[in-house]
Amino acid sequence: MNYTKGKWKVGHYIVYADTPSMEFPSLICNTDIGIVSESEKTANAHLIASAPAMYEALKEIGLSIAVNYENDNTPYFRIDKEYLDRTRAIVAKAEGK
Repeated sequence: MNYTKGKWKVGHYIVYADTPSMEFPSLICNTDIGIVSESEKTANAHLIASAPAMYEALKEIGLSIAVNYENDNTPYFRIDKEYLDRTRAIVAKAEGK
């Protein structure tokens, strides 16, 4: 997947990436458009800024899920705690925490 590399950050309603190869941050988006509340603009910015980390974490979770079958062949899923904790942290970031 090709997207702007670097850590995506929120600056008020602006989402930008600190890209090591560039002198200035890269603008990802500006959520200060349209007639929406201040809290919604901020929430949108945090959600967008967490997109690359969510993508990477979910990709890793998908690789780490092990399908096991009990005696009656009922499937259940076991997720590595490290990936689960990382996913929870990313969700918290998306919520602006």
